[in-house]
Amino acid sequence: MMPWCMIPLLQWTLPWPTYVNIISIIISEIDFLPAYFVIIGIGLAYFRKGKTDKSLSTEQTDE
Repeated sequence: MMPWCMIPLLQWTLPWPTYVNIISIIISEIDFLPAYFVIIGIGLAYFRKGKTDKSLSTEQTDE
């Protein structure tokens, strides 16, 4: 998740060959993509659970 967010910044701040090298490194580590999705999924599930817990607690206090 992080490298894709940083790509526009890297394109502006680093020379083009460095940018191409970073892309090739990301592609060479494509075996780790399932792990990234698992980490992101756990993070989203945790955030969503915390969000629903807060909304349920506020609904109980409103009632």
